Amino acid sequence: MLIHLRGSVDDEGHEQMEIEMARTTVHKVKLYNVATDEVVISRRMATNEGAIKMGGWTVEGTGVVVDLPDLEPGEEWTARDFDPAGYEGTQD
Repeated sequence: MLIHLRGSVDDEGHEQMEIEMARTTVHKVKLYNVATDEVVISRRMATNEGAIKMGGWTVEGTGVVVDLPDLEPGEEWTARDFDPAGYEGTQD
């Protein structure tokens, strides 16, 4: 994603700055709950690597491309109850 910031066209010192936002794909994650002997869907979304770190696996067809700042700092997953509704389309 590129963000274009521009000054006024009438401004002689007008500059254009492009910032590229790093992105990744996150998915819904299935986890096995030992206490209930059930498979549950995590309240977080995660990258493939994040799902493995969580002890789970990704749900096919649920991938969404998000900005890296949407992940928890230093982790491969989003905050609990992350809503990817602001992102267009899926990547799967």
